[in-house]
Amino acid sequence: APEYANRWPALADLPFFLSVGDGAAVNVGTGCVDETRVALTIGTTGAMRVLSRGPAPEVPTGLWAYRLGIDRTLLGGSFSEGGNVVQWALDNLRLPSVEHLNAELSKLEPAAHGISVLPFIAGERATGWSTSATGVLEGVRVSSRPIEILQAMLESVAYRFALVADLLLPGVKSGYQMIASGGAIQNSPWWLQTMTDVLGVPVVVSAEEQDTSRGTAILALNALGVWDDLDTHPAQIAETYDPDPANSDVYAEARGHQAELYSRLLG
Repeated sequence: APEYANRWPALADLPFFLSVGDGAAVNVGTGCVDETRVALTIGTTGAMRVLSRGPAPEVPTGLWAYRLGIDRTLLGGSFSEGGNVVQWALDNLRLPSVEHLNAELSKLEPAAHGISVLPFIAGERATGWSTSATGVLEGVRVSSRPIEILQAMLESVAYRFALVADLLLPGVKSGYQMIASGGAIQNSPWWLQTMTDVLGVPVVVSAEEQDTSRGTAILALNALGVWDDLDTHPAQIAETYDPDPANSDVYAEARGHQAELYSRLLG
């Protein structure tokens, strides 16, 4: 506007970029820029998202969507739970130090603790969006150990991701890759394997250390015409986790227990 150009003449001809949501930036930064890659992110909270091009897709009940530019839509589900579940457990349970958690969790059998969890310590977003949801632990016994309670909580987060996957993945292309990022899950091989087993699909770990910043930079470069597209320079990936069918069967049954608990308490 002329009044702002007169007020700040040194800035009059500089390009200006509106802010972008961190979820969209993470998708771009990890190379999840079309329906062949699905972003699975767990930092303090969590999300699963896919970026598509063209007309806005139909949004399944329980998910959300918003536009990224004039021709792309980000579709997904977000969670209030993620790494904050780990932090709550560290603050309130007698657990090993963080550097020993993965080794201790790896000694445990999948979902053998008999504990069902609704991990809504910060409320619920996808898929029910209940305004009254709180965290629930059911099945804790005298014999239950702190590490088993943590295990149950982390497994329960994976079950919530699976609910979103059930709604989101039918709309993506066959042969897609699931790309995991975020410090909470990237720093836990056990949780990565558990998430893989619960989802029943391979999970590829992003090798990009600053994916949000990278995504923001790519969006700016694309807008300036420096990069022709969002994947001009593909994102790097690290190792791939493959599902264990036997564990997947165990977790499928445990998901049913969580669904029953949710239905009983929240409808």
